[in-house]
Amino acid sequence: MLLDIPEYVTWPVDGAYGIRAMLANNIDRDGRYYETSTLYSLHTRNLYETFAAPLKNYRGRVYPHGLNLYDDPRFQAFMLLPQMSLVCLGHNPSFGDDSPATKRRLLPYHPPRCFDSLWTEYLVDGVSDPGKRAEYAALLRYLRSRDPDSVKEMRDTEELRLFHGLDELVADGAEPNQVLRQRLDGSFFYGQKGLAVMRLGKMFKDPPLEYRIQFLLRTNDEVEKEDLEHQIRSIAKQGGGGVFAYCEHRNNQLMGMGKSSLS
Repeated sequence: MLLDIPEYVTWPVDGAYGIRAMLANNIDRDGRYYETSTLYSLHTRNLYETFAAPLKNYRGRVYPHGLNLYDDPRFQAFMLLPQMSLVCLGHNPSFGDDSPATKRRLLPYHPPRCFDSLWTEYLVDGVSDPGKRAEYAALLRYLRSRDPDSVKEMRDTEELRLFHGLDELVADGAEPNQVLRQRLDGSFFYGQKGLAVMRLGKMFKDPPLEYRIQFLLRTNDEVEKEDLEHQIRSIAKQGGGGVFAYCEHRNNQLMGMGKSSLS
């Protein structure tokens, strides 16, 4: 960009491995990255930001007014709540190459919001549409109110806040809309990988049957009715939502009960 050689600008933008090809091939419309691991996807957002920031501020023959990737809907979805939208029980999800959760976190959960606050700041500063900017500013204000210490951890954006006046935009008293609140605290579905994030909130202590575990009750021996009822009561006491009954004995007590799920 400093040399203002057109090919040096167009190749990383529209080349075979340019940022537009990566956005089209790697990011689903729900904003999830194609690799399963959440750590890889979070790191990739840092890499894509190294394209977005210089291009937005570039002034040259190829893009006299710069190129604003923050206005790309797919890029916005990629940067929007990448971490908190998947956190459950205070943990990042353990799938792909992620390490397993080794600690149990008790209520109230204090999930990490540093990444989400960081990229929301970039969105507030980058988008051109006033309505979208106000929406992201309300989200940033909400994230800061829930985790004031996150601002101290984001040293990379100190200059951004100083020269771009983000604090003035965030001062508005608006709250994030229902969809964003749902991504933060409620249940949500991501279509690319078929991921369903299910958070019950206050229902967690006594969830309805459809959210409970359905146990498989299998036997290949004679079982008395009293023993069977005892097992079912024990399952219900431990939070089970039902029983899938399976037996290999024709005269087993399960034969008459296998047609229904016993709550």
